[in-house]
Amino acid sequence: MKKPLISKANHRRDPLFKIVPKPDLTLPPGAPDHPQYREVIRRVVNCIQLSIPIDPATVSPLLPPGFDLPPGAWKYLEELAAELRAGDSSGIEKLWLADYVKRPPDMLTFLTSPRYLGASLNPGAGQNGLWPKWQELLTSQFNFDSFVNNLVLTGAIGIGKSTILVILVLYRICLTAHLRDPFGYFGLAKSSDISFVLLSISRDTIRSTVWATALKLMAQSPFFCEQGGFDPAKQYASLVVDLKYLSPGLKMSHLKLSGGSQSQHFLGRNTLVIALDEGNFRLEGDPQNSAYDLFAEGRARMTSRFQCVSGFMPGLSIVAASAADESAFTEKLTAEIAATGDPRTDRVVSQPIYRLKDGLVLMPWNFQVAYGLPQVEPMILAGAVDDLGRPLPPPAAGPFTADQGHAAVPAGMRVEIVPGDYYPEFLRNPRQALQRLSGISVGGTHRLFPTLADIHKCLDLSLDEDVRSPSLATIIAVSDKDDLQIWDTLDHENFVVQAGAGFAPRRHPQQQRYAHLDLAITGRAGLAICHLVPRAPGVDDAAPLAAAAIVEFDFILSLTGGPGRPIAYDKIRNFINWLGKACGFTFGLISADKFQSEYLLQILRADGFETGIRSVDRTKAAYLALRSGFEAGAVRLYPQEIFLSEAAELLELERKIDHPPGGSKDVADAVAGAFENAICSAEMATLTPVPDGQIFGGPAAAQPAAVADSFGLLARVPPRRTQIVDA
Repeated sequence: MKKPLISKANHRRDPLFKIVPKPDLTLPPGAPDHPQYREVIRRVVNCIQLSIPIDPATVSPLLPPGFDLPPGAWKYLEELAAELRAGDSSGIEKLWLADYVKRPPDMLTFLTSPRYLGASLNPGAGQNGLWPKWQELLTSQFNFDSFVNNLVLTGAIGIGKSTILVILVLYRICLTAHLRDPFGYFGLAKSSDISFVLLSISRDTIRSTVWATALKLMAQSPFFCEQGGFDPAKQYASLVVDLKYLSPGLKMSHLKLSGGSQSQHFLGRNTLVIALDEGNFRLEGDPQNSAYDLFAEGRARMTSRFQCVSGFMPGLSIVAASAADESAFTEKLTAEIAATGDPRTDRVVSQPIYRLKDGLVLMPWNFQVAYGLPQVEPMILAGAVDDLGRPLPPPAAGPFTADQGHAAVPAGMRVEIVPGDYYPEFLRNPRQALQRLSGISVGGTHRLFPTLADIHKCLDLSLDEDVRSPSLATIIAVSDKDDLQIWDTLDHENFVVQAGAGFAPRRHPQQQRYAHLDLAITGRAGLAICHLVPRAPGVDDAAPLAAAAIVEFDFILSLTGGPGRPIAYDKIRNFINWLGKACGFTFGLISADKFQSEYLLQILRADGFETGIRSVDRTKAAYLALRSGFEAGAVRLYPQEIFLSEAAELLELERKIDHPPGGSKDVADAVAGAFENAICSAEMATLTPVPDGQIFGGPAAAQPAAVADSFGLLARVPPRRTQIVDA
């Protein structure tokens, strides 16, 4: 006979999982048949106040949004509450045993018991242990009765975000290992594994950070070693730990903890928990969008595999990263949670180091740092204050004097109260200190668009005027790998209509089109096509920038090659010819930057199109005119995600507009170039004259050439000042 993978001797050493007769699991009438309905009842009973009435009005606020118990289950819940009020816990224990081997440990037990993580996290024996405030937060917000399934951990550097991420993943492994039948509980095939995935910016990085932390915590835990088969002597270089847990019926459950950096590291797996460490610092060319796409894909797969009951998600996604500027990935998630999330299921934890770190003895006075206005650097306000921001006399050894008084908070700015111990760090660089010590993401200065409010105003106007998106694809693959053309990915009804025996543009067919290409061989290219729409007389004449026309975009496309294949320029040529010959588009000008554009412009010229070179990198003219157009409400477009993300990060430097290091502006360059083609065209000159020959309050035509060293562009940003405001 084949020996079991884990011998019965191990079970004798492990009283929790020793082979015992199966208990009576018969539940009373009204108890839900589905294990996930029973799970919700267990969690509610654990956190409900038994003194309150048990009815939908009082219990529903505790349930996850969109979830409701079956009608018969409400009576069952009332009976459980009545038993507990009478001191009888047999009913709730039977409910636990319906799905669990035994009641799993609560978070406090998991953190402090030597059986679980206590040997690693308790203070003593040369180790500081888990900071008490983290322990308090974990036990109060992430116990087994929590419905949180989407968590952002951000804040100051050095506060232990990565360790908390690992603890939460290991706790979910522990809860799953206590299930009597994990596969039936989650609705999975019996032969499948259940995965818990740690992700970071690279496999090398994860080995030295969260993976190393996970191995260290498991190595000192009997629950993971003796019961789960974790081997502390192994290196687990493959970034996979296969934990094997036996139920009392000797049924094996494989729970896999794995590490990686890309979506392929969780593809095809039943991933119950996905944890992304350092989400703001991906290594791809477009790090913020790459991180968001990775997160969204993981969430979608988790939902499709594990959500069996409407409103209840048993999985968990965690993103951990230090604060960055407001364009960072974690800030996008935080904004989404603030706008559409629910605190019962979506949570953001952000902490400064001086309110979280254990053992700090701080000065009895604080100072204030004002921040939050677009394009305005954070500033230290004069005057010492207490913890509530009330004025204090100047401290004897402090930086403030009595004649300075206390500065008022500038209108529109927010204030962080910081202990006086950290004054030197904030004096050197308030922005950096806010991010690193306070954990506050601060919007960037030198942004071309301080906010996207003007762009969103134009998007709202475009929606009202029925400007439609020609494509559902954010990025279109254009390579020689297949025969697909650009038009194969487009929704033709959104940009072309039948006109007699042929076709014509759906919007303003009589107007000429202006296109600009920002080309690339590999990576991404941008293509934008727009046209002019004369303003109706009397419309917006009082606008601060009374533009002579609307510039409406027909296409804003992000193009890329295939895997290992360059962008096929012939397909771009075919698309423009198709628009001109088959769809009735008349082009006034097609331009491109100088990079790799000679061949394409030559053949387009041979095809009968007017072409030219336009470099939006050499001057600020195109971008400043585009910004003025948005400010005047004179641009119509559809919400193209790549353009919006690039526009949010554009930097206005001394001589040019550029993207931050690691960012991109291919699509934004195409939009700015097409916009400039339109407003500088002969057609525009026939519309309402503009004083001094400027369009949209446009910039001067001549701008000094940009220096060639794009890697040194940040060195040309004017130095930031530290400002101490006097009263």
